Formats: sequence, structure tokens, C-alpha cells
Amino acid sequence: SFNMYCHWNSCKVCREKMQNEGLENERELFYYSVRRMNEIVKKQGRKLILWNDELDVSKPINIPKDCIVQFWRVANKHRGPREGCSYSKFLQQGFNVICSPFEYCYIDLEEYANPEKTASFNYEKYDESQNLLGNVLGVETCAWEYGNPEYSHYLYSFIPSAVLLLCKAWDSNDVIYNKTYRLYLTKLIFGVETPVDYDVFELFGSI
Repeated sequence: SFNMYCHWNSCKVCREKMQNEGLENERELFYYSVRRMNEIVKKQGRKLILWNDELDVSKPINIPKDCIVQFWRVANKHRGPREGCSYSKFLQQGFNVICSPFEYCYIDLEEYANPEKTASFNYEKYDESQNLLGNVLGVETCAWEYGNPEYSHYLYSFIPSAVLLLCKAWDSNDVIYNKTYRLYLTKLIFGVETPVDYDVFELFGSI
């Protein structure tokens, strides 16, 4: 978050840039920086992807629509715009969006991506976006704390959680995690030579 961790107000170079470019505040300087980065990335034949929670699209913003928006949350209080960074607003503004709301797609904690939530998660209907699906590029599995010893559940939940979300990206219909699905998921994780009737999730009592 530029408004929390950067020092653009106290940076002489930043102040000069704002004055020379006629930029009124730090947010405009941020957008200016995004435009410059987008130019560099495009010259390399690539596309720029932006996290959404520092973009305020409550009104049109001066960022090219060929920038892809990675939606993961509405900004926390004092950490960015709140009214102007909802999922549907980015779609309405014409941005292409990757849908990865943390409460469904982040596998950091089990209260985020868990089987109960994943079974009914439908990125095509997230935040009433059905009529703007042409701008939804898909869904993404995300992790932030991977490797942190305090998050030991990664040892057994990382692969199943990622696979469950990837399955929902392929088919967003509601899922019932019955024995047939568990057998399929077991083989998907361990490989095609897995015995036909081997259900690894019976050992845990849950998918």
C-alpha cells in the first residue's frame, strides 16, 4: 500500500515529479507510475497485472484498460479506497479482472479456502458480475504465508486446496465431495498409477 509504506511526500524526487507532471497528490503519482510501468511492460510484449486495492474506480481513473486487475479484496480501513474498489466496479469500468477474493481463494488459513466454501464458490457469479463475464479472465489460487512455520496446515492442505479451486475454475457448479470425487482427487494428486479404489482422504476423515 503506497499510502502506508512509501514516503512520496518526503521524497524530493517524487515532489519534483509531481510538480513537473502537474500531479495533485500521491494517488495521482501512483497512477502515473503505473502508466510508466505499463509502457515498459508492453514493450516487452507482456501485460501488466495490478492488485486492486489501491485503485479507486468510484470514478474513471487514468489507467489504461489493457492493465489487468487482480481482485483480492476491498481495501482495509486506512489502507486504500473502500467504496471505489469493489469487484463489480472494476468490471463496469471495463477492466479485465482475475477473480481471487481472499476469503475463497487464499489458502493461507483454513477459514479462507476450505472445502465448505470451495464447494459452492462460483467466480462467474461473484459479486453480481454475471452480466460482465466477458471481462472476467478466470480465477486464481493465492498464498501469502507459504513456508511460515506458524501455518503448518500447508503440509497437508496446500495441494488439495489448490486442486479444489482449480477444479472450480474449470467447472464453477456446486460440488458434492462424495466418494467418487475423493477417489478422483486422490488420483489427480498422486498420479495415474494410484490404485483405483484408494481414497487418501478417508485417512483424514475429510477432504
